[in-house]
Amino acid sequence: MRAKMISGLVVAAFALAASVGYAADYELKWDNGVVGAYGFYGLGSTGCWFGNDFNVSTLSATYVSRLKIMSSDGLVNDRWDGFRIALFGFSGSPGSIIWPESGIPMFVVGSGNGFVWCEFAVSWALPGGTNAFLAAQEQYYSYPDCDPYCFDNNPVNLGHTWQKSPSTEWMLNTGGMYRNLMLRVFVADSQEVAPTSLGRIKALYF
Repeated sequence: MRAKMISGLVVAAFALAASVGYAADYELKWDNGVVGAYGFYGLGSTGCWFGNDFNVSTLSATYVSRLKIMSSDGLVNDRWDGFRIALFGFSGSPGSIIWPESGIPMFVVGSGNGFVWCEFAVSWALPGGTNAFLAAQEQYYSYPDCDPYCFDNNPVNLGHTWQKSPSTEWMLNTGGMYRNLMLRVFVADSQEVAPTSLGRIKALYF
């Protein structure tokens, strides 16, 4: 594995065996890997989002293989309830959903106990000319029947986490400490991705 910094973005490149069929699987992240805070979007449900923007213009990435999201089954009701994921266009600020191509976010359910990384397959080729996008999770159910968003313990807000609610437009998640969403993206330069342990996808569209 090798890692490099691109304007503060940590990019870890995993070199794979030639039989896999592609050169590298890049893990893009803004968090430091340590949970510092978690939360629920008030009492809202559908339409409450947090997401991170990622710029891939300096990489050879043409394919999004999966998302990696920190969450937990151990808060409030001690079970996984599920949330939705999607990719949005990004040009200075988030735009409309680009994946799933139907425009309907994908409903997924995490697995594991406590605070854990959950991985979900995307398996989608980026449209030509795509330089950046926003990867996001939506709190689909109302509190307390919902899974938390998690933020790292870095006191510095790196300025790449966005939020929105049904009554607001996308805005940067600003102010205070612990503002870097623990949501990562794996991108590759080929659609031939290696098998991985993924969280359960409850339904293609929910």
